[in-house]
Amino acid sequence: MVTHDTQRFIGRAAELDTLFQQVVGLRLGAPAQRCIINLCGVHGIGKSALLATLRQRMTSEFGLKTLSLVLPPLPPAHKAPTLEAKHALLRQLATETGQPLPAPIADEAAADAALVACAAALVAAHTPVLLLVEAEHRSAPALFGWIERGLLLPLVRAERVVAVIASRSPLRWREFDTRRRAETLSLAPLGLDDTAAQLGLEPAAATVIYQLTGGLPLANELARDLVAAHPDPAAWDQVALASAILAALYQRIEPEITPALRCTLEVLTVVRGFALPLFQTLTAFCDQTSQARSQSLQLLTIKQLQELDLVLWDQANLSYHVAPVLRQLIAGTLRRAHPERYAALQHTAIDYYREMLDDVFVSRHVHLRELLWHTLDSQVFLEQTPPELLRDLVARYLTSPDGRHVDLEAVAALRAQLVADTEISALLERHGTELAAMLAVLEVG
Repeated sequence: MVTHDTQRFIGRAAELDTLFQQVVGLRLGAPAQRCIINLCGVHGIGKSALLATLRQRMTSEFGLKTLSLVLPPLPPAHKAPTLEAKHALLRQLATETGQPLPAPIADEAAADAALVACAAALVAAHTPVLLLVEAEHRSAPALFGWIERGLLLPLVRAERVVAVIASRSPLRWREFDTRRRAETLSLAPLGLDDTAAQLGLEPAAATVIYQLTGGLPLANELARDLVAAHPDPAAWDQVALASAILAALYQRIEPEITPALRCTLEVLTVVRGFALPLFQTLTAFCDQTSQARSQSLQLLTIKQLQELDLVLWDQANLSYHVAPVLRQLIAGTLRRAHPERYAALQHTAIDYYREMLDDVFVSRHVHLRELLWHTLDSQVFLEQTPPELLRDLVARYLTSPDGRHVDLEAVAALRAQLVADTEISALLERHGTELAAMLAVLEVG
């Protein structure tokens, strides 16, 4: 397991409280119905640090028997756990439990038997177990299935375990008795106050870093190291700082993110969601031949980004999007380091949504909302105020040419989306406009 300085662990009080309650119940002989916690979140959100802190505190405060496992990566193209990977996990278990491995482990059957024997010994010991598992690599779900069946399932049935499994996306449970006892806990970025505490900075200085990192704990930690030699915020080069943070983050994400995938990811962060036509338009900034590529190759690129948990599918809007925390961090760096490229991408997105509103007569409120967001973000609406801009957009796209009929259903849907859209609210605040003034424009009919 990766070593973390638990003395510098900041925030996550609610998550730790939830996990502490599970452990206390287990020690008192009243294990919770949900004894498996799947911690989920993007790269750098603090899952490993939370596991390390949990291990340290549970050991020191409760003397609880704790087993920590890190699922090793599988070779490329392997969909099932290899004997080498199973052997690596068994060696970790032998180290954690103090029980020697049965020898030899020459085949799959021997590895499976060794795992079952380990689980049986833990159950027979009648000792509560805190099982911590890092399942971060993209091949981890295949190997976790082996651990779930051979180790976790017997411990759950014996009510001897609280298990905390960290993964970038929610795990799929293969066994009924583990699935019904599991819950997913998604980690969000740190707020400004926790970011200031992590950085050891005054609020004003921490705000500068927070605008660069979005509260992503790993990015905060990288920023802490980078600004340590320059305690005066006036001396900070924000472009260089943001670029250095992003470069270090890429190194942590995955060695498999090629320059081509990295460019694709970066241009996609300029938009909040995309379908294949917009993907094709934006990726032309990386490769002028991309528009001539087959749809299958474009979908393959999206799948690669999904496998790295960088791009997610949004079933509600039937579109893809870059993981929000990473999108804001990467797009912010692109805006600072390459403002002309960022502006060109924004204008391309604006043109795309205008064409969609001109040519497509479904989901018009969604397209109008995104056109509004991009226009506010790019500040291309010149002398108009945001309410004037919205009024013009509604008149053009949601009102009949003679002005007598308004698409009230689309206006109502747009209003509901604006109320819930925190990013548009932040842009309006930047422009000195209250959300109420925008909603007043939509009071029609």
